[in-house]
Amino acid sequence: IPLVSQEEASELNLRLGRVRGEKMEEREHAVEHYRQVLSERPDDARAVEALESLLGRPDSAGMAAEILQPIYESKKDWPRLVRVLEVRAETLEDTQEKVNTLHRVAEIYDQQLGHKDRAFAALRRAFRNDSNREDVLAYMEKLAEQSASYDEMTAALEDAVSSQENPQQQVFLLQTLAGLYRDRLRRPDLAATSLRRLLEVEPNHTAALSSLEVLYRDAKSLQDLAWVLFRQAEAARDPEKKRDLLVQVAQIREEQLGDLEGAIESYRQVFQAHPEDIHAAKQLDRLYQLTNRWEDEVELLPKLAELSKNILGVIDYNR
Repeated sequence: IPLVSQEEASELNLRLGRVRGEKMEEREHAVEHYRQVLSERPDDARAVEALESLLGRPDSAGMAAEILQPIYESKKDWPRLVRVLEVRAETLEDTQEKVNTLHRVAEIYDQQLGHKDRAFAALRRAFRNDSNREDVLAYMEKLAEQSASYDEMTAALEDAVSSQENPQQQVFLLQTLAGLYRDRLRRPDLAATSLRRLLEVEPNHTAALSSLEVLYRDAKSLQDLAWVLFRQAEAARDPEKKRDLLVQVAQIREEQLGDLEGAIESYRQVFQAHPEDIHAAKQLDRLYQLTNRWEDEVELLPKLAELSKNILGVIDYNR
């Protein structure tokens, strides 16, 4: 509008914005008219009000929020700023821009408005968009600690695990989740469930296996304890450690669970790996007789006799 004054041009743009936005439903064009007004008159309340009315319209919300954001930032009008940022977050297509905007929303709710619950909700939305963002996770953990909102934190992590495709990140999230269930919510059962899910992703994860052993010992869950000790034995590289774990499995199966066949299987694995182990041989001898496994007993006895003879020879030599 080159032939009129700047003041008149702004008034005409306001009128055009109202007509195109309210009468013609050309809201995107209306936003541009209001943008021109505010570029000349940044404090024009009518243009600001008109843009605010367009925040609820999907076709104009993002553009209106983008114009209003610097105005509210300069005025430190936190309630209005957080509103336009939330609108922007809904309309942004770039994932990182969306996450960064939601992070800013959380900061305003937390630090300026004192709404930690809303801050956490914003961070949860951000984490749902990108569960690899360590800064978002750290902020969520901080807020959860401050408000003891551990149920919300575990729910956020459960969501993230379900949508996460990176195995390493899945392992990390499940470890974090197990720690929260164990240490904050006092739910060792759910901690164990998380760790077993972790083992589905990384079967030989040493820390998860060790944590499960502690949980099952504390809970006196003997069947599960035997299972995790056996898994540790499978993962163990040191032969002596593997042997000790298998012996523990055998003892639990026989003495606590009454599973003689399971005990036999464990001792057989020990004896196969350590043919000189007379203790394993004697346990197999005893268990074969208890279970009437005579064919196995016949096969074992010559080996046991040879081991016994060798041991007697050592004793005679030492005399």
